[in-house]
Amino acid sequence: MKTNRTKNKMLALLVSVSIVIAIGVLPLQSQAVYIEDALRYAQPNGFLTPRAGALGIAYSGIADDYAALYTNPAGLTMLPLAEFSVSGQFNSYNSTATHFGTTTPVNRTSPFLGHIGVAFPVRVGDAGNYTIAFGYSREGDFAGGDSVVGFNTTSSLINSWVLGQNSATLNGNPAWELALADVVNGRFITPLRNNLQQSVSTRERGAINNLSIGLGVDVTKNLSLGLSFIGTFGEYNYRRVFQESDAQNRYTRLDSRNLTDIDFQRLQAVEFIDHSIGGSKLVAGAQMRFGDNIRAGVSFTLPLDYRIIEQISNSNVAFFDKGDSLFYNPNDPNSQTIRFTIPWSLNVGVSAFVAGITFTGSAEVTDFTSVRASGTAIDATAIQQAATTLLTTQLKAGVGAEYDIPNMPLVLRGSYSYMSSPYVKSETGGVTSIIGAGGGFYVTPNSRLDAVYRLSLRTFSNLLYNGAAYLSNQALHQIAVQYVVRF
Repeated sequence: MKTNRTKNKMLALLVSVSIVIAIGVLPLQSQAVYIEDALRYAQPNGFLTPRAGALGIAYSGIADDYAALYTNPAGLTMLPLAEFSVSGQFNSYNSTATHFGTTTPVNRTSPFLGHIGVAFPVRVGDAGNYTIAFGYSREGDFAGGDSVVGFNTTSSLINSWVLGQNSATLNGNPAWELALADVVNGRFITPLRNNLQQSVSTRERGAINNLSIGLGVDVTKNLSLGLSFIGTFGEYNYRRVFQESDAQNRYTRLDSRNLTDIDFQRLQAVEFIDHSIGGSKLVAGAQMRFGDNIRAGVSFTLPLDYRIIEQISNSNVAFFDKGDSLFYNPNDPNSQTIRFTIPWSLNVGVSAFVAGITFTGSAEVTDFTSVRASGTAIDATAIQQAATTLLTTQLKAGVGAEYDIPNMPLVLRGSYSYMSSPYVKSETGGVTSIIGAGGGFYVTPNSRLDAVYRLSLRTFSNLLYNGAAYLSNQALHQIAVQYVVRF
């Protein structure tokens, strides 16, 4: 739609519209960006090793090999020999998005190095033994995205730009800059409020990586303590292409009462978001052994400073029936640095060896209402209020089992894990269920090949912009193979 007015084309930053990037959505309130960032980096989808992955959250109830470095470093003292392990992983991300009755599937794949690490125990008697461990792991993988298609009869992205906009400060509003809205009788309005074909494609890439070092010490024969330092680094890249089109050719007529020369054909809005991530955390733990068959452990994870360097760019173009078009490409803002305080978490695990099978279970709580952020380009008070209002305490729980088959060089593992939504309204963030299954084959008495398959399922309502959402069903398939040797 073009109007007969002469526009004052002043370049201005798009400060009235923000991007909720964690779940591929469009403008909300500015503080929501940072809440989603905190959730993304506090809830990694990776696992430590294939053995730990097969046991899921319940692994911390056992915690007796290199992977204990990340869950409960006190368990490192259970290693009888030095251990080296390395793994490769393959992720397949599948999603289906349902929007106004239309369902669209997406598949993304990602192969990578899962981890490489080593642990060295030192034996000095029944008490005083200690183990040092260090290594690299990929904590989370961001390969994903959605494809959304549907004919929206109730709202539009264009109208979401218009709603709530002060008509006296229109420069920088994309609907104004693209001549998709105008001021009529003192009101900023657009006729493009509904009945548009919508197509949204999002693509996510990147990873969170860890470099870690930890120490486990036997205080007594049955009690050990441990501490790990984990340095985090990585990147997150997001691309979204949003299109709205007049598929039914409704907007190609004169409207002398409100706006003139309505000849809208299509809008395309493209956004790129890049994050450089850095941070660290401490994991402290204790493990008690009751004879040879029962273990109980507790661990506390304290995230330290997390820093995100963010760069956002936008490109918008409107096409009209007469064959012409208008572009609005605001100047890319300078990169901004955001600092987070991500909530601590408390984990309790227990395992028991019964009839040749090790049964294990664990539960973990994280209070996301304590998310905090700071930076010159953000409203820290608004972020704190949003965290308190939108987020809640998350519960993670899981059960698992491991069985060494007698007289055979084989071991079987399996688990089920549950993660509640960190949002007050659980449908917003969705509940996640994880099923893990795997096993190991002893190549020699001191070396083993492990493999795991994990399936994570999540269904939730995903916001496009204020006034529109779609249903997203996500499945993450993870396959990994590990070689571990003790010497």
